[in-house]
Amino acid sequence: MAAEQDPFESTRMSLGDHLAELRKRVLRGAVVIVVAFFVGWGFHERIDDVVRRPLVQVLDWIDHDQVEKYEARLRDEPGTERATYFQSNDPDDRNLRPEYTVTRRVAVMAFPEYFVYALKISLFFALVVGAPVLLYQLWRFIAAGLYPREQRIVMGVLPASIGLFVAGAVFGYFVLIPYGMYFLASASPIEQFEFMPRLSEYLTFLSGLVLALGFVFQLPLVVTTLVRVDLVRRSTFARYRPHFIVAAFVAGAVLTPPDPITQLLMAGPMVLLFELGLWAARFFEKEPIVEEPAREGAAT
Repeated sequence: MAAEQDPFESTRMSLGDHLAELRKRVLRGAVVIVVAFFVGWGFHERIDDVVRRPLVQVLDWIDHDQVEKYEARLRDEPGTERATYFQSNDPDDRNLRPEYTVTRRVAVMAFPEYFVYALKISLFFALVVGAPVLLYQLWRFIAAGLYPREQRIVMGVLPASIGLFVAGAVFGYFVLIPYGMYFLASASPIEQFEFMPRLSEYLTFLSGLVLALGFVFQLPLVVTTLVRVDLVRRSTFARYRPHFIVAAFVAGAVLTPPDPITQLLMAGPMVLLFELGLWAARFFEKEPIVEEPAREGAAT
């Protein structure tokens, strides 16, 4: 009888060879990230426009609310001149006086703050651009030590994981962050407090929530994978559904600013994603093995 073929015969390496292979793969990914960083630095002003888009959108919303507020006040006070609130008496002038509107400039509190900010957004750009190459290089290194079945599982999970991460980041960028900031900013009366968001704090706020939502959106994949490999039964997840709902709102309170809107925008998708994972797990759950009862009169 022929000896069973070793699936790792062609990829078997010594420890030194493994370390050399890992160094080669990481170096290739790092080179791409370094090149992307310098490209990002050359276009950091355009990247800055993308990063500050949610903030500019919020400022536009607040300005629109202020205009509507003083238009209504003029209708309620017929004897008041338009120039009291707006920059002229022209009925078509919708430019408020500076004390009644928000500034469009972002606060920079120290000399190196913008320089550090530009470095950070260039690095974020490099990581976004270089991450696919780095992941591919790491995958080539890891795949050599996996059985074909394990490779198929990873190749099924990895693209879905990246897609869900991107979906979570996009949801945070276009929905949670603008509406969360708008709710928080509109709570302060513009006439009494000057709203001047600080650049470094805004970047921390933006990047933290985008990354958090990217990981939160992995939830359906985590549930499905655990059920698929038979580590957790789908019924177990379903039984602890009320506990997860409470945990989702606790996580929303921890990961977002202390206001109900952003907490709901964080916790709501978590609950929906959990339910989506439960639904998808139905197609991957293995049937439990039920042992047949011993026949009566069988020999012992």
